[in-house]
Amino acid sequence: MQVAHNTIYLLSFCFRKQCCFSKKYGAIRCRKVFIKIISRIYGCGRGWVFTKTDFVSEFSEANIHQALSSLTKAGKIRRICRGVYDYPRYNNLLDRQLSPDLDQVAHALARKFNWRIQPSGDAALNLLGFST
Repeated sequence: MQVAHNTIYLLSFCFRKQCCFSKKYGAIRCRKVFIKIISRIYGCGRGWVFTKTDFVSEFSEANIHQALSSLTKAGKIRRICRGVYDYPRYNNLLDRQLSPDLDQVAHALARKFNWRIQPSGDAALNLLGFST
């Protein structure tokens, strides 16, 4: 039931939202990009941290920027820092959004800058379950 409600809200939000108009594609192209971006965000689930480089292979940078900024203004995603966003997790007990997972943020920054990260020392022992 919740998924159907989110889909209906998403479609109504898309068609009320002003889109960029280009001579080549027009507003319909922008709405399709917006729907594809938000469905990919919802598909990865709550707690997913991402940057615009996660979408660059499929869409133009201007359309990605516009979609992410409108989703941030609508409160659907949260801007953690410049260029890093997350789909926030919500805790019913605390009745508020949880802070982003730092490991997810590190992996998003690694994807953005094409870095390879590797835990070492105590962090590696903790991930392997040898220490607390």
